[in-house]
Amino acid sequence: MSLFRRTPAAQVDAVETERWRGRSAEMVDAGALPWQHVLSALKTAPEPGPDNTLDLPALVMAPLGLRWMEVTNRGTAGLGGLGDTVTSTETHIFSGTRYGRPVLMNQGNQRSGQKGAVVCWVSAATPHLSITGQDGRIVAEGSPPLEVSTFLARLSAQPRLWKHVHLVGGAEGVVVKRPITTLMHPQGWIYDLWLAEHLAHLTAYATLPAPDPASTYLPYRLDRAHTW
Repeated sequence: MSLFRRTPAAQVDAVETERWRGRSAEMVDAGALPWQHVLSALKTAPEPGPDNTLDLPALVMAPLGLRWMEVTNRGTAGLGGLGDTVTSTETHIFSGTRYGRPVLMNQGNQRSGQKGAVVCWVSAATPHLSITGQDGRIVAEGSPPLEVSTFLARLSAQPRLWKHVHLVGGAEGVVVKRPITTLMHPQGWIYDLWLAEHLAHLTAYATLPAPDPASTYLPYRLDRAHTW
C-alpha cells in the first residue's frame, strides 16, 4: 500500500496552504486542518527545482529536509481483509535533521516478516510519555507534564486520524507508530511528524545522536510486532 499515491485531493485554499509554510510550531490543532496545510507547515527546506529527477518519495520529503532510502528485505507483500494490517516488500526510510534534531521515518515493514507500520522517531530525550489513540482523541497515560496535558486537551477528536496511534517518549527520543492498514488515514504520517516534533518542542531536554537509518532497531520495543 503506497503512502505516496497521486490521488485526487479535496480542494483546499492554495494561498492558505502556502501561508502555513514552515510554521508547524504555530499549529495548535493540526488534526483539524487539511493535510496539505500541515505538510506545508512542516517544510523547512526549499522545493526541488523544476529540472529535478527525484522519485516521488524523495520529491515529497526533500522540502522537509529528509533524504529517501528504500530497502526490500524486511518482509513479504500481503494484503488482508478490510481493515487488516498490510505488509510490503518495500520499506521507505527517510532521515535528516530538523530543528537541530535527527529525525528518522520508516514506512513499511519494520523487521523481516513483521506487520507493516509507519514510524516517526525524533531523537530528542524527553520525560516519560505514553500516548495512545482512544475514542477519536489522543490520550496520555499516567501523569504527563502539565504542558503535555494542556497541549493534548486542545486537540479535537479525529477518529480516523488518531486511531491506533501509539507514541512513546523518553531517554531514547519520541517515537510515533501506527499500523499500515487498508482503512488507515493515508496522510497520517504527516500528522505523526507534527505531533512528535510538537511534543519534543514542549518537553525535550537533550538532543540525541542520529540513529542508523539502515537498522531495524526502534526503542521501547516498538520494533516488535504489536496487536492493534
